[in-house]
Amino acid sequence: MSLINTIAQVKFNFNNLKNEFDMTVLENCKNFPAWNNHSLEDVRSQYDAIISILEEAIELNDLENVPLNFLISLSNSIAAILNNFRNLKNQLNQQHYHQLSSQISSLRGQLRTFGIEVSFIRERALDELRLNTGELLSQLEKEKKEFLSLKKDLGSYVGGAVSSALSDSFKKRKDSLWIAKSFWLFLFIGVGYVTYGDTRNISKEIEIVYKTSIEKEAQNESTKSTSDLLIVWLVRLLSVSPNVAALWFIGTQYLKERHFEEEVAHKASVASSLKNYSELSSSESTQNEIISAASNVVFSPPSYKDGWGGVEKNLKKIAEITSHLK
Repeated sequence: MSLINTIAQVKFNFNNLKNEFDMTVLENCKNFPAWNNHSLEDVRSQYDAIISILEEAIELNDLENVPLNFLISLSNSIAAILNNFRNLKNQLNQQHYHQLSSQISSLRGQLRTFGIEVSFIRERALDELRLNTGELLSQLEKEKKEFLSLKKDLGSYVGGAVSSALSDSFKKRKDSLWIAKSFWLFLFIGVGYVTYGDTRNISKEIEIVYKTSIEKEAQNESTKSTSDLLIVWLVRLLSVSPNVAALWFIGTQYLKERHFEEEVAHKASVASSLKNYSELSSSESTQNEIISAASNVVFSPPSYKDGWGGVEKNLKKIAEITSHLK
């Protein structure tokens, strides 16, 4: 007998069993015995398990993976159970119950032994796992989209607020630096004017001493007149040196404030456009690199000591990243 014909016979006998078997027949038996420890509840539980297992095995075509000899035995067992049930139903003879319950229990054990039950449970568990996994993945994808949307909105709101606040702060700092720069510039001009005035008075004295030395030289008194001239020049240098030191200090402060002003102006321009950097690329890693480089420009300390090296380095980094954008 071929495998296909045997499976067809199993299905035929199984359908007849489902259509004819009725537990109420057993319930109506008088003085229902419990032979071989098979109570009515045991028979009902085992029968329901057999029906459930075979239904799923047929639906999943699991019978094709079962040996032919077991299928023949399975078909015969189902037919025997059905025949015994028919006899019990027709005669209501309690002695037939012992044989029927034993056959049901035996068939239940055979299904477990040959792996049909295990295969059915595995397939059902896999189906449930696939279903649950698919639902979880769909839910995660949905939540991911919502999270990215909220992240984008939050970044837009926070970025706008932060860039606006930074731009305002840098503007105030730029204004204060302009005032400080102007102060040092005017002070430099004032000290320079005072220095020129002091030097002018001393120059007149030098001119007088010089003319005197010329006259005395004609009278052979050049040694003394030359000493007087040297003393006057020495006095001039001593009197002007504080002014020169003040001019040097003021000039240094002016250059420092001017560098600070230029750097703050650059940071203000970067801060004002900080919220737009994340839109330059769809790649999150590239966005993070751009924002990180821009943040280094904005939040780096004043770089006057090292010139513009730090700022130029970060600017080159931003340019290098943006050059790879497509």
